[in-house]
Amino acid sequence: SLLSQALRTIRSGRPISELPRVRIRELQDVLDVLPDISRHMDELNTRSGQLAQERDQYADLSFRDALTGVYNRRALEETMERIPARTPLALLMLDLDFFKNYNDRFGHQAGDAALKAVAQATQKALLRNSDRIFRYGGEEFTTILAGGGQYSAMTVAQRILEEVAALNLPHPDSQTGRLTVSIGIAHRPSGDDQDICEVLAHADQALYKAKTSGRNRIALFGE
Repeated sequence: SLLSQALRTIRSGRPISELPRVRIRELQDVLDVLPDISRHMDELNTRSGQLAQERDQYADLSFRDALTGVYNRRALEETMERIPARTPLALLMLDLDFFKNYNDRFGHQAGDAALKAVAQATQKALLRNSDRIFRYGGEEFTTILAGGGQYSAMTVAQRILEEVAALNLPHPDSQTGRLTVSIGIAHRPSGDDQDICEVLAHADQALYKAKTSGRNRIALFGE
């Protein structure tokens, strides 16, 4: 309190001689330690920035699938909640064909490697930074194309088929002799009041159609 009064005296422009000598010595002591305080504050700010970065990294990890590295089911649910109603979007549901046979034949380690490879191939097939892939569960993935329509969804789906085919993973139990995927698509045009959960259900129905129609293909809901 006394130091504050002394500082106010100096700031007001009054002669420093008005201050008691003890106050002047105390002020000098404060000035002597100011460089150390400043350096310490810089270190704290740097550490604070590092902690914030680490916090963001851990937060991102909580939304990532541990095996494939893509976004997980929790991230999907939060993303769906944030998408405004009546805005256009396309949703793809993707499933690895005869994956149980693949696991049984080659083992779970090879199955895990296949899931990671397909997730990366799907990520590579996306066209925009805003497009997101999520592991829905097991060997199923879903992709949200915010603002996307039927044409862009079909384009992305075809690219996914091609990227997965390019992996050329042998699968003797598949008609093609290699690992393939089936894809179901549903979309919501602008202004449509369809709930996004309903769009997801429609994409899942389209996926079922793709699977029952022979697999390694794309099916569009409603067609």
